[in-house]
Amino acid sequence: HMSPAADMPSKQAQHESFSLANIIPQNRHNNQVLWSAIEGATRHLTNVRGELYVVTGPIFEGDKVERLNGRVFIPSHVFKAVLDPATHEAAAWIAPNTDGDHYEIVSVAELEKRAKIDVFPKLSASAKQQAMSLPSPRIRITTSGTACNSACTSRLRAASSAVRVEVGTPTTRRPRCASGQVVQPTRPWAMPRRRTSPSACC
Repeated sequence: HMSPAADMPSKQAQHESFSLANIIPQNRHNNQVLWSAIEGATRHLTNVRGELYVVTGPIFEGDKVERLNGRVFIPSHVFKAVLDPATHEAAAWIAPNTDGDHYEIVSVAELEKRAKIDVFPKLSASAKQQAMSLPSPRIRITTSGTACNSACTSRLRAASSAVRVEVGTPTTRRPRCASGQVVQPTRPWAMPRRRTSPSACC
């Protein structure tokens, strides 16, 4: 998800968020662990600073762009940019769309060079050059070795509305997250699906 299902104001909005207008093919580890933690860090920043503008999207870098099932383009990276309208500070997280926990915090100017998008067109050139302080995504490892994070509870609340993302680890043993919920196995590139019985945390 670009705009998280867990942040939607109603069940109808959550269902409508499962559209290619709002989702991209993501590596399952990126989607379930790092990206979810970045979403949690954004919520935390909102609690600290108040109103923020958030722009999220894909980045396509490299000479060759892969497709999912020969149709949907798979981004090389994903970004989440944040602007504080009260202080005119901004920055962005950029993460490779791969199996790993690496990410960068960059200025809006750097993001625009890589994404080829002017995410905050009214922000001054000088403000775009300076990256505001962003919190580090909080990734936790459970005793079973399954990665979880601070956004897990929010995603379980979203799952209670019969919407979840089917992601997990391709193994015969079903790992559980910190909340005790089973993480279902699926294919490497996770695409959101509607289910009637929520059982995964992401």
